Amino acid sequence: MKDTLNQQAEIIDRGKQVELPLNEIVHPLDIPVIFSAKDCNLTFHELDLGANDLQALAPDVVVSDTYEYHRTIVVKRDGKSMIAFCTGVDSLTPDNLPIAAIFNLTKPSRLKVLVLTRGGKRIHALENYHVPSGGLELSRLLSGNPNVEPVQIFSNRFSFFIDARD
Repeated sequence: MKDTLNQQAEIIDRGKQVELPLNEIVHPLDIPVIFSAKDCNLTFHELDLGANDLQALAPDVVVSDTYEYHRTIVVKRDGKSMIAFCTGVDSLTPDNLPIAAIFNLTKPSRLKVLVLTRGGKRIHALENYHVPSGGLELSRLLSGNPNVEPVQIFSNRFSFFIDARD
């Protein structure tokens, strides 16, 4: 586990910390998101991904061979890496269609990053092995449709919730 944390820290340290306001729609990497936090501090770190960086950030990730993630925003809660928003392309498509996903940077079995679905009626841990995209697939949000619901991220000292209307 320490090796994973060290690898995560080395990769994230290559990037730069960016400011994103809370409680309003922002578009990191062209994904509409609303971040909110209670009794904790969220920080955001933007960086380019190298060939094996996603695997080092989230060792349990399983992604299609044609999915190439190039950019990420890592979200930390109180200094601990929680999730990574990643964007890239599907190299199998003729036009290299854009792709996006969120990956869990904690141990999924610990239920630290939870996804709300069906209007908040179902809750499950964010897992990183949903082929083809890997984690929580968000490519539909990259279409430029202004009517799309933003992803809502809420964190407190104990939990980290993602509501990405399915």
